[in-house]
Amino acid sequence: MMNENSKKLDQHRPDILRLSLQKMISEDVCDIRKNRDICERDLKYILQYLSQAVDLDSPILFRDFTAWLADVLINKKIPVSHLRTSYDILREGIHTVFPGESWVDPFFAEAEESFNMVQESREGDILPSEDTLSGQYIRHVIRADRNNARQIVMKALQEGMTISDLYLNVFEPSQRMIGRLWQTSVISVAQEHYATAVTQMIMSELYPRIFTSEKNGWKMASFCIGSELHELGIRMVADFFEMDGWDTSFFGANAPIPDMLKTLRDETFDLIAVSTTMMVHLKTLQAFINDIRVQDPLKTMKIMVGGYPFLVDGDLWEKVGADGTARNAQMAVKQATEWFES
Repeated sequence: MMNENSKKLDQHRPDILRLSLQKMISEDVCDIRKNRDICERDLKYILQYLSQAVDLDSPILFRDFTAWLADVLINKKIPVSHLRTSYDILREGIHTVFPGESWVDPFFAEAEESFNMVQESREGDILPSEDTLSGQYIRHVIRADRNNARQIVMKALQEGMTISDLYLNVFEPSQRMIGRLWQTSVISVAQEHYATAVTQMIMSELYPRIFTSEKNGWKMASFCIGSELHELGIRMVADFFEMDGWDTSFFGANAPIPDMLKTLRDETFDLIAVSTTMMVHLKTLQAFINDIRVQDPLKTMKIMVGGYPFLVDGDLWEKVGADGTARNAQMAVKQATEWFES
């Protein structure tokens, strides 16, 4: 069920926007007369994320979003003071619409901490040492050097690295760093897409080695919720379960919820693993889990959730109604094993 304060934010969003824009115009904030459409778009974006955080009672999620937004601005050479002023005006608008109510203050207090922590990001500040395999790999993929990226991976496997170690110590941290580089505008969307595609290509070459484990009798379905497109992390999770002997069905990204519910009803799964990277999809995830919990054929299945928001807020899995979460693919298998062997 949606948080009442989040409902109020959504219902009164036009009033909050109107008051905030009027204030920005009267004080000529951020040269708004020339950039009104951009300012209005950004305020709507901030309110959308605030509503998500309020709905899940997670000020830390709003702080993390604010830190990301501040990073983006500073790497575009836009003063963070513009964002701080926008936040102050938004908070004032919310207090005007809801006089005497203080429920929003903890969220802005958490966000305030982000403004003093941001600094310009450079590639060299984020990437690991070139002496490490992950450092070499990520440099190859962001520079569109697919052949050398593949070569160093295959060489490492030939020299005894396991697929599990490759996933955990090269692919997973590399994807996390690539996301960070993109978020802070150090690399382009094209570079991020290329790097991800290279990792997916190499993973597909490893499947003949992965799909050889003796089955343990358990079945798992995995996918990304709603319009979520970041599928590589949950794909790695599915591969770890496959290596552990599970019969896995990976449904990929942007899985339509009605179709997924029908598939889950028509087939028998012991575990559902669902991923979301973007905070804006958490409400969809919560609604999906609620749908499962009220359907007799499905409500006994275990639900594991994961993705970036669950690393930010360690209690978020409970708030969306899941049975648990895990910080990486290896820990996901360990958690599931504990569930089904107990």
